[in-house]
Amino acid sequence: IPRNTKLAAGAGVLFVLILMLAFSSWFQVDQGERGVVLRNGKLVRVSEPGLDFKTPFIDSVSTVSVRDHTFIFENLEAYSYDQQPATLRVSVTYRVPAEHVAELYAEYGTISNLQMRVLERKTPDAVKNVFGRYTAVRAIQERQKLGVDVNAAVLSAMDGAPVQIVGVQVEEVGFSKAYEHSIEQRMLAQVQIETTRQQKETAMITAEIQV
Repeated sequence: IPRNTKLAAGAGVLFVLILMLAFSSWFQVDQGERGVVLRNGKLVRVSEPGLDFKTPFIDSVSTVSVRDHTFIFENLEAYSYDQQPATLRVSVTYRVPAEHVAELYAEYGTISNLQMRVLERKTPDAVKNVFGRYTAVRAIQERQKLGVDVNAAVLSAMDGAPVQIVGVQVEEVGFSKAYEHSIEQRMLAQVQIETTRQQKETAMITAEIQV
């Protein structure tokens, strides 16, 4: 093989190696994510969005989303203070704060693991404990306060975890059809009593005016 051919082949191989080193030295992190840079499996730093540099063949990069995520409990069973069984639909929106990405990766690896091992386990207990302090009637009449109390309980339950609870919504509270009907009748009766009382007071005032 002529010497010039060998030199050309060697130069070609060297050029390919340089290209491989160049392309494997840079990586991109999208907005709304953070890059976890690992060196031989050890976390060394967290990269911000944009282009960044890593050591070829030694460093690897895993991305972690810092966007909002939502999961829903479709049929969460709970009991009210007066022992009425209910089925709740509860949604939880959360995010991983950028400053806790390293902690998340070191302890859980992925957001899915965090959701499965922490949020999905602790949320039902927090919701049930709050719901158990409400009678069935109060749970229906004071839905907004129930939601505020549930939100606070879930926030407290996640204390110490690398997660930020954006919001917890109690979207539906369902009792048995028979019990919901009895509540409606009771509320209608209360309205009727209040209406009758007001009518009596109005009649008394009218009579006094006439006198």
